[in-house]
Amino acid sequence: MLQSSPCLRGETGMAKNNLHVLHVIGRLNGSGGTPIKLLYQIKNASNDINYTVICMAEEGHLVPQFRACGVDVFNLDCSNPFDIRQLFQLIRIIRKVKPDVVHTHFARSNGYGRLAAVLTGCRIVTSEHGIKRNTKPYIYILDSILNLITDSHVSNSYATMVSSRQTIKLNRKNMKVIHNGVPDILNLIGPMEEKSLLAEFGLPENEMLILDVGSHIELRNHECLIEAVASIKHVLPPFKLVLIGDGPHRGQILKSIQENGVGDRVLLLGRVDRDKVHKIMQLADIYVNPAYAEGFGIATVEAMLLERPIIYCDAGSLPELLENNVSGLSYSPRNARELAEKILALVGSEKQRVSLAGQARTQALEKFSILRFVRDFEDLYRSILVRR
Repeated sequence: MLQSSPCLRGETGMAKNNLHVLHVIGRLNGSGGTPIKLLYQIKNASNDINYTVICMAEEGHLVPQFRACGVDVFNLDCSNPFDIRQLFQLIRIIRKVKPDVVHTHFARSNGYGRLAAVLTGCRIVTSEHGIKRNTKPYIYILDSILNLITDSHVSNSYATMVSSRQTIKLNRKNMKVIHNGVPDILNLIGPMEEKSLLAEFGLPENEMLILDVGSHIELRNHECLIEAVASIKHVLPPFKLVLIGDGPHRGQILKSIQENGVGDRVLLLGRVDRDKVHKIMQLADIYVNPAYAEGFGIATVEAMLLERPIIYCDAGSLPELLENNVSGLSYSPRNARELAEKILALVGSEKQRVSLAGQARTQALEKFSILRFVRDFEDLYRSILVRR
């Protein structure tokens, strides 16, 4: 069923002579970083930019926030990704709202959204949000063909772009990188009620906290982190390894915890509200990202902004975020012994922890500001229309 929000800026949400961008996405849920980034983009938009959003599968719980910004949100409410009627629904909406640019996200939206855009004469931007893994071959073929009609194919990191270039073989000159923007959460977090937070999540009051935030999927390689802390648990001060997130790999994580004998040292908190994630992050003594194929790492940048000492896997996009021995410590992918050494090094040097944390915040503010992110995309939209 096709649905749309009441519009706060007229019949189509458009102001005369403004640039109008239509985003096509699966759903607007806060569990993924993309809808959050899109909301930041809309909240910080220039006066001459207007946005509309189409959800392919379902609306998601962030929709009220988008509507509060005066944005039309249309919902195709289609659970079947192969239902061809989605294409005709998209064409009908595009003809109604008359965008200048259609910006698509993820496989289903990239396919139907780009076809609908070219059939209605709109310019096309496609975003790639992560390193491609285990994607079906027909998606690779379709991506290559559709890239011929795509004005700009934007990756959130150079690692993501390199991955995309391995599977997209046509028109690769249209590819570019715009790093994500992350708000300065240090100035946005509400008052810290430490005791109630510790009680709510069963966190120890007088123990060191080692934290990782991210989906429980294979590429995040939580097993390496668990093996590392298990190998040094007898020489560390009292500690807890806290893992926030959930996903299909949770069973393997539980198995690793049992095999390494650290059931009393690891806390799996599951999904946690984002504002509480940030507060838990403030309590962490060390933040670790063990992912060997991270497309960007928003939670890692948030840890940088909150001045946490960070250890990261030297793979994927993470070396683009941090500088080894300056703003963080890196270790080789899947090398639990080396990761354990880095943890011990930080535990043993308060001076190094403070130095790395301060440099991390400085680099995050310089490289990953929201305004830079928003303006980069707005400049891209304008340049595409100028080329036309």
